[in-house]
Amino acid sequence: MKRAALFAAAPALCLLLFRPVLSSWFLGDDFAWLGKPLEVQGWRDLPHAIFAPEAQGTVRVLSERLFFLIFTPLFGLNALPYRGIEFATFFACLALANLILAKLTGSRAAGLIGAILWAASANLAYPLARVSAYNQLLYSLCLLLAFYARLNWLESGRRKWRITEWTAYLAGFGALEVAAMYPLIAALHAWLFARNRLKSAFPLFLPAAAFAAADYFFIPKTAGEYYAVSVDRRLPKTFLRYLSWSLGPADLGRWVPHGRWPAMAGLSLIAFALLVFSLNRVRRGDFLPLFFLGWFLILIAPVLPLPNHVFDYYVTLPELGLAWLGAWAIVAGMRAGAALRGITIFLVAAWFAGSALAAGESARWFRDHSRAVRSLVLGLRDAAQDSPGAAYFLVDVDQTLFQLGVEDNPFRLVGLQRVYLFPGEETKIQARPELGGAARWASSPQAALHAIQQGRGRVFRVSNGQLRDMTIAYEAVLLADPRATRIDFIDAGDPSYADRLGPTWYRAEAGMRWMPGSATVRLSGPTAPGQKLYVTGYVPPAIVAGGPVTLAFSAAGEKIGEGKISRDGPFAFDFPLPSSTIGKRDLEIAIQTSRVVRPAADPRDFGAVFGTFAIR
Repeated sequence: MKRAALFAAAPALCLLLFRPVLSSWFLGDDFAWLGKPLEVQGWRDLPHAIFAPEAQGTVRVLSERLFFLIFTPLFGLNALPYRGIEFATFFACLALANLILAKLTGSRAAGLIGAILWAASANLAYPLARVSAYNQLLYSLCLLLAFYARLNWLESGRRKWRITEWTAYLAGFGALEVAAMYPLIAALHAWLFARNRLKSAFPLFLPAAAFAAADYFFIPKTAGEYYAVSVDRRLPKTFLRYLSWSLGPADLGRWVPHGRWPAMAGLSLIAFALLVFSLNRVRRGDFLPLFFLGWFLILIAPVLPLPNHVFDYYVTLPELGLAWLGAWAIVAGMRAGAALRGITIFLVAAWFAGSALAAGESARWFRDHSRAVRSLVLGLRDAAQDSPGAAYFLVDVDQTLFQLGVEDNPFRLVGLQRVYLFPGEETKIQARPELGGAARWASSPQAALHAIQQGRGRVFRVSNGQLRDMTIAYEAVLLADPRATRIDFIDAGDPSYADRLGPTWYRAEAGMRWMPGSATVRLSGPTAPGQKLYVTGYVPPAIVAGGPVTLAFSAAGEKIGEGKISRDGPFAFDFPLPSSTIGKRDLEIAIQTSRVVRPAADPRDFGAVFGTFAIR
């Protein structure tokens, strides 16, 4: 019972602090990875889905590729099973952290306290609430298991522990690239505590070097400032940011009014106390503080040159080094005199109060925002049952909801292909260029009004996590907008544009439409001099079998140009429009073909196949 309590305390505390995460849904990058199975249409697609570099050139086979390829088909959009995997993985990490510190210090109390300090860190909210950050938890498990096995091998010399170390270490490469830093941890420990075994760490550098070389020479990187590597004067500031997060609730001011300065003052005291403790222990010949500090520095080093991508989840495993140092300091402080014991109790109580508050608020933030995203995505999914294939236009999507619930296109996971921001709404948000920018979600007033009037478009306002159908109100808004009532584009092959076509056209087929010897379309006239009519279409072999064909175009009864076609295939023409057509609300474009064909089994005349008409 006592031994079970030693290992259950930290997970129980973690569950208590982060319990709101259990009822949270998905956010942001989660949707990109949840869509991974959509890339696999057969066995031939599987190798590419598993091994092809993604995003910034990452190939995380275990934590991202196989994780989502296996579990998404099983769990779908039910978030709870993913949470169970995340918490179970972290609980295993806590057990290993407990065992490692107990082994390093010879104190079970230190192991327990170290695990508890780590479990109470507010920085854990992100990796526990986002399945896209599972790589942080899995690589932590791999490295902790590797190091625990190494400690056992150093003690016993048994080969099974050496095999376990190598297996866990190599698996770490499939979880996160930072696993390549493990040889430095093994070497640092050997140099401080097992100098005669230092050479045993050298072979560990070979896979790390091979991985680094392959990553540098063979894996392409995505261009952009977001993940740009920069070693400049911003480096110290980035380091201090990660250090402050690792020491405690540095962002307490985000949750508590006027809480920033008390938090920074408290963390400064804790940092000073840890520094004094470390110097005192090293002066006495105890080099454990150096190892704990080295653990933090080694694992945080790879992300320091990313000044444009600074996030608290990067300290998930590095901060464990400071948690171990704090636990060792707490044990020493409680064994000291009354004065030091009082200071220790005060600092620990203050740290726990701030961390518990920040952890709970952070967990609730993820839960509440994910619920808003769930309402949006699943609300549109339910709406699509009444109007399948419709286009959906969103109003009042703020920056946070856009980043967390729109930008990574969660709608494709529920079969929705035509979701846009209502015209003009895209100017209110900032979108990441590497994901297509705001233009990816923009729609023109004409397209929106056309879809609504054809019964193939609906407008929803996002308010307090709920969707409200505002189609009628926003149709009136569009009708009052001169830009919306203009018709400067027609897709002849789209049945929804049939009302803009003359009576002689035949029925649309395969995304295009046949005309007989003559036909007309109606668009709005140009708005400025220099604008042209752009036409695309296709001429089948039977039409040009007897020689070239001429398509003549006129606007408002005035000839604007001819296009001669000598061979079958697609065509594209553009013609200047006369000044007399500028500003016309309704402009009739007439097309006349010089040749038609009449199939033996069909009494109709066929001239040419058209795709689109546009004025710009």
